[in-house]
Amino acid sequence: MSYLSERKTSGRRPLMVVEIDVDTCSNEYGVLPCSAVLPEPGFQCFNTFSTCQDRGNFNKSTKTLRFCEDVAGLPVDFGAIPSIKIQGVTLDPTIIDPAKTLGIRAKTTINFTDHPYTDNITDPYVIARQYDPLERGTFWGKFLARNPNYEGRNLRVIVGYLNDDGQFEAGPERLFLIDKIEGPDSAGNVRLIAKDILTLAENKKQKLPKASNGKLNGAINATQTTFSVDNGSQYDASGVIAINKELLNFTRSGNNFTVSRGQYGTPAAQQSDKSTVQQCLSYTDENVIDIVRDLLLRVDVDPSFIPFAEWTQEKIDWLEFNEYSRVISKPTGVSQLLNELCEQSLISIWWDERVQKVKLKSMSPPLDVASIPTITDDANFIEGSLKIDRLTDQRLTQVWLYSELENQISDNKKQENYERVDVVIDADSEALYGDVREKIILGTWLTDVTTAVKLDITTKTINKFKNSPIKATFSLDAKDSDIWTGSIIFVKTDRIQTTTGEPSTLIMLVTKAKEAVTGTRINYEASTAFDYAQRLGRWTDDDALPYLTAPESERLVNGYWTNDNGTNPDGSDGTTWI
Repeated sequence: MSYLSERKTSGRRPLMVVEIDVDTCSNEYGVLPCSAVLPEPGFQCFNTFSTCQDRGNFNKSTKTLRFCEDVAGLPVDFGAIPSIKIQGVTLDPTIIDPAKTLGIRAKTTINFTDHPYTDNITDPYVIARQYDPLERGTFWGKFLARNPNYEGRNLRVIVGYLNDDGQFEAGPERLFLIDKIEGPDSAGNVRLIAKDILTLAENKKQKLPKASNGKLNGAINATQTTFSVDNGSQYDASGVIAINKELLNFTRSGNNFTVSRGQYGTPAAQQSDKSTVQQCLSYTDENVIDIVRDLLLRVDVDPSFIPFAEWTQEKIDWLEFNEYSRVISKPTGVSQLLNELCEQSLISIWWDERVQKVKLKSMSPPLDVASIPTITDDANFIEGSLKIDRLTDQRLTQVWLYSELENQISDNKKQENYERVDVVIDADSEALYGDVREKIILGTWLTDVTTAVKLDITTKTINKFKNSPIKATFSLDAKDSDIWTGSIIFVKTDRIQTTTGEPSTLIMLVTKAKEAVTGTRINYEASTAFDYAQRLGRWTDDDALPYLTAPESERLVNGYWTNDNGTNPDGSDGTTWI
């Protein structure tokens, strides 16, 4: 049997496994290059940095500790410590906030029972100790004393099944970073909390650019183009710096700077001695996917987690003209910068813990419509689980897009500091609903972008929200778990009907997927991804076939010129450009 086959059987036995990576030294105590000298018998280190007696030669590597639930029938050689409480693992999933923000980070909470432990796995010199580890302390008490630097280390949650032969059939590994460990308390309970990889971009943890502490060595007038800065080695060889309210392009040699004054719309000004010189983060005509990748790499997201070939295809399909220029002149939360890019380029960014990749998608229809699964009342929804909500509070009739910030050091939270505003009004919706619903977008990244990009932002936003979005919450059996956060699905249900009373089919984006019962049942949330009251299409290639001879797969996604009455040559509704 395999994981895929086990999850479809009625008698499946789910098992939750957790793996934790901890830092360890690959040296042997007292053997060169380790120069530690044993103070007395049994007092070797534990090959962790906090207990190291020769830190200059600490040779960092990784040790993986494995834990599982304490269930009957575990394989004898499973190699896991059965200290996870039954149903003690909670997986709180990523929640996508399409084309608005990074959404909500996924996290896992794991509840352990603390216990005496032999130290066989955690202490490489256990046989040399002058005490019995079972009679001293507990597993987690000793772990925390030896590994106080656990924060940010990898943790993997694996949901699998025990087959009829007692072997573990492992499912996908879900990767998290350890955030904190609480306990052990008086009852011997330990709670570990870990979050997804994008926690590295949280505002409270990471700001860009990094704060600079260099100071001017002497005052300069408004025309001076050379000066020196103390501690110049902290700056790049060239780039952009900010001194008070002036931005300057620079090159550097040692502590000496050569600059161009008053750049990016800022006035050149006299600067006083000891003024702080701040290194800026700047982008010039760079595509949104390149900016997102650069921001994530700067906060130490592993490059292997960024599927850049997928991102590049998304760029080719939908984002080729989304090129932005910006100077970020003071430390700003990275998640704030990414949230702004989501809204101002209509993308979603999220961590898919099952494939261990950062996903990036444009708010655009899928091109491979034939591959989209259809979820129905009879075949898929667990009985009684489907609920439909119409999100009337999200409906819009107007979008106001502010752009062209007067200079790159102005307060970008104030509308009056922008030189242009584009307004799109859906007069039909205002007449139909009898009210005005407006959305304000402050284009912090939109200082030097094409009119087409601005039109794209406003038009797509109004098309998505001019009718109240529909949210579906439902549950599916584990056999359907290929559907996950970020999946596009068709939902066909008699809960939503056409004007003639037939079940409607809606195309929806899965914004949340959470295991309700380990290995058995999954709860979902999905929302209408786009405005499908109209047929949507993109610009066709120059060599595309005419409408009447084009295959249906192309008609579903391409845009065609219509007749004067807005219909296609076969009488069907025309498409709206996306």
